[in-house]
Amino acid sequence: MVPRYDSSLSLAERSGHENGIWCCAKHGRMIDNDTVSYTVAQLRSWKTDAIDLQRRAHSTGDIDPNGRVKLMRATGNEVATRAVKAAMKCRAAIMTGIALADSVKRISRSPSSELFAINQAVKQWGEEITRASTEATEAVMDVMVNWGLRSGEPPGLTALIVLAGYLEEWRSKFTEAMQRIAGLPFTPRKNFGPCDWTAVFNGDVEQCELLQKAIDDVSARVDEWAESYIVSRET
Repeated sequence: MVPRYDSSLSLAERSGHENGIWCCAKHGRMIDNDTVSYTVAQLRSWKTDAIDLQRRAHSTGDIDPNGRVKLMRATGNEVATRAVKAAMKCRAAIMTGIALADSVKRISRSPSSELFAINQAVKQWGEEITRASTEATEAVMDVMVNWGLRSGEPPGLTALIVLAGYLEEWRSKFTEAMQRIAGLPFTPRKNFGPCDWTAVFNGDVEQCELLQKAIDDVSARVDEWAESYIVSRET
């Protein structure tokens, strides 16, 4: 039986254009396989809306007379831009931590007059990490909601998740190193990421360069995805 078969229609009515709705192969199969969700009334309503949209588009010369596409593209551009900003903040927080580590690892040799400033810098850096981590998490959720994952993961999303992961790993390794300096008990964590984080804390040039290259690469992937999306979707 043909989906939504109506025996009251004549052969001419059944094959007439007024009884037809044209879909791509993917959505045609989806509609044919689900007669409960996609009722005759629903399909006729979509067809009426589509015809009305095309008539207004032809009469006004505007391919998007109701503004839906423009709104979707504007939202997508905003989300892509937010992802780039979040990536930049993650990258900046990691690099700030590398510079700060040089001061912290010399804390036992620092005069008391410098200790307060160092502690304040570490506190401010912790707040910077929290803000960057929060913005990255929100940007990831925005991308997932705006694009969805049914058609494949948006390029750049994985890179942003990886970068946020590097930030959290650096936070934990930095804290671990400070506990070690202070003689406090700690439980060493298994290393995650592109480098030996303890070596980064201790100023190992090779490991610092390895980390720098890794965060540059993932940041570039976020930038490239956002730029290509915004350029390709301009109205």
